[in-house]
Amino acid sequence: MRTKFVPGAILVIGAIALISSVSMAKSIDIGPEMITMKSASGEKPATFPHRAHQKTIGCMECHHISGQEMNIDKCASCHIEEMENKNLNSIKEAAHARCRDCHKTVSKSGGNAPVKCSGCHPYVKK
Repeated sequence: MRTKFVPGAILVIGAIALISSVSMAKSIDIGPEMITMKSASGEKPATFPHRAHQKTIGCMECHHISGQEMNIDKCASCHIEEMENKNLNSIKEAAHARCRDCHKTVSKSGGNAPVKCSGCHPYVKK
């Protein structure tokens, strides 16, 4: 017996396969485009262009891993006064340790990263 080629059947099977793979794909939230980071006092918040950083920095550079999952809580949910590490026990300390050091390194290597306070804290006088 000879199998008959049916182009329409190939298209239908392909469409079903595509729809199935799309519906089973996991949706990934890449977070907001811009984040305003506030200290506990709420003074001098920093603007953080999240999407711009995602283009050059891996998620794990800032977000932490807990077991097999990446922790996407707000920084201030863990970086609080009760934290053991006093160098990281506030959003201000943690952000300055992570962000400021990285910005200095990028700037020294010719990259475009603000190193003055007003570059991240628009509410600080220049």
